[in-house]
Amino acid sequence: MLGYALIVGLAMPLPRHMHERITLLNLAPKLAPPPPPRSPPHAPVGAITKTGAPQSWATASPHQRDMAFIKITKWVKDNLSEEERRFAQWRAAVPRGTGPAKVTRLQPPNLTTHTLYWPAEWSKGPLPIIAWGNGADNMCSNSSLPYAAFLSEIASHGYFVVAVGNDDIDYPPPDGLAILADGRPLRTQASALTKAVDWAIAENSRIGSPYEGKLDTSKIAYMGHGCGGQQAMAASSDPRTTTTVLLNSPAKFSPGSSDTHKAPIAYLEGSQDDSAVLDVGDADFAKAQAAGWPMYKAALEGMSHEGAFAGPDRRWSKAVIAWLDWQLKNDGNAATVLNDLPRDGWNRTDATGLEPTGEKPQ
Repeated sequence: MLGYALIVGLAMPLPRHMHERITLLNLAPKLAPPPPPRSPPHAPVGAITKTGAPQSWATASPHQRDMAFIKITKWVKDNLSEEERRFAQWRAAVPRGTGPAKVTRLQPPNLTTHTLYWPAEWSKGPLPIIAWGNGADNMCSNSSLPYAAFLSEIASHGYFVVAVGNDDIDYPPPDGLAILADGRPLRTQASALTKAVDWAIAENSRIGSPYEGKLDTSKIAYMGHGCGGQQAMAASSDPRTTTTVLLNSPAKFSPGSSDTHKAPIAYLEGSQDDSAVLDVGDADFAKAQAAGWPMYKAALEGMSHEGAFAGPDRRWSKAVIAWLDWQLKNDGNAATVLNDLPRDGWNRTDATGLEPTGEKPQ
């Protein structure tokens, strides 16, 4: 009976005044309040590539050898030798010479096996050509990097230097390795020097070449250090040779039978050089004197086999430039410079058969 009454009561309409007393319940689930508005996002930050320090410099990648990496990497600062630091600097930028010209260094696109040092803005006449060969423990290295400052110094005084090898090849070469992964050899042949001269002469006459008409193809020097000096001696059988410059080199001189082409030779060494270099130099001079072959010989006091190229030593480069100026530019004043070398610490100076300017170095 009670249940029936409830059902009837719910079905009957409520009086108007009762609607005002009823509060409807919202049975929908409650939602979390919306989050506060977010601030505008920051501009994206570029990714930073972190390159780990090499365990040894010999395994370093080209990127790890660049100057930016060296400046920020503690491992390099703590572990890199003075020589390796110097090479890294020279690889990053060509050193500035003391001559009047700024030097440009590049690998010519049509001679990628060599590195060129030349004063691109030179305006004092055509440039004599120098073909350069590298040393490295009788290996004739394919890296000209250790000589970058020296070659830049020579070029800054008005010379067109075509050096065998590239500056991105390590020096000294890793033990037991003969060929790099990209196929470049780590040793070179004397023919690379002749190739340098052939290329320079061809470029001088090639229409559109950046070197067109800028080279003196009648003035050519073959020059090298150590093993590279041996290559220079071998290449100087080339009848185009004006002079041969042997630096710290055990290059054995064998006078030829020709009396029509006796290119003068400069033999420069250090007083602390390898015994083989000193002995060969003395023997070479005796042979030249006996054969009437023009040769100049001198030793820099206290200088070791490779020490002249680090700075480079200005006494060393001064002597080399004086010889080149005398032989390749017919500069009579250069003979006076050679005569005065003992004031710079040179000794054991001697000359034979050299009187092209009327003054013979003593």
